Amino acid sequence: MCFAASGPIAWYSSKQPIITLSSTKAEYVGLVTAARSVLLISNLLLELGYHGNDRIPFRICGDNINALNATDNSGAIRSIKHLELRWRWLQQETAANRIKLEYVSRQEHLANGLTKSLTKPKHDQFVKLLGFRT
Repeated sequence: MCFAASGPIAWYSSKQPIITLSSTKAEYVGLVTAARSVLLISNLLLELGYHGNDRIPFRICGDNINALNATDNSGAIRSIKHLELRWRWLQQETAANRIKLEYVSRQEHLANGLTKSLTKPKHDQFVKLLGFRT
């Protein structure tokens, strides 16, 4: 989910373009896809004249610590070493400080509100996290 000016502006869901053998690789591919979308939206906003303070670095949240750590070229890289080079682009973007990855717990992950069935209290919490009034 992509936010700008304190509100959601984009959300995307699809099957992943490749089959992965671990949840870490699957989450990493998801992070790459999200980062590419965020940079695309950023370029569009820049062309439209938006120069807000929330442009760079873009914050992308994930709930898989190994996938998040795989971008800093540490020991976690072993878990994604078999991915094709095109999926390693995220390492370059985080090193250049254009993308900032952050951990968010599964209970607070906004994407869950769009992909999972929610109880009434969880739905109310999701709506509140989006910044909407109930």
